[in-house]
Amino acid sequence: MCSSGFRSSASPRLKSSGCSIQPERLKARSETPNLILLDVQMTPVSGKDVMRDIKATPELSDIPVAFFTGNDDAAEKRELASLGAWQIFKKPFSPKTFSDQVLSLFEAR
Repeated sequence: MCSSGFRSSASPRLKSSGCSIQPERLKARSETPNLILLDVQMTPVSGKDVMRDIKATPELSDIPVAFFTGNDDAAEKRELASLGAWQIFKKPFSPKTFSDQVLSLFEAR
């Protein structure tokens, strides 16, 4: 779920580029997102477990998945990359910088 600070800062920039911010639960069966954002340390299920489920679901497996993490551990970054992480964002982050990074990644794709 996006924090209100994130929604108010990053959302207008992303929306102006044709992106939508959906802080509700992913409704992947009825909508196909362009990007899935996960926090590594979610509860009750970890972001890594959700990623494994996404990659095991044919209709979701091609959607890029990015992670937020407060951990700067190289081993964790390698693990996330091995799971298929498209990008890893270090927390804390600036909402403006984040939205610029996401847009740049989509433009390069």
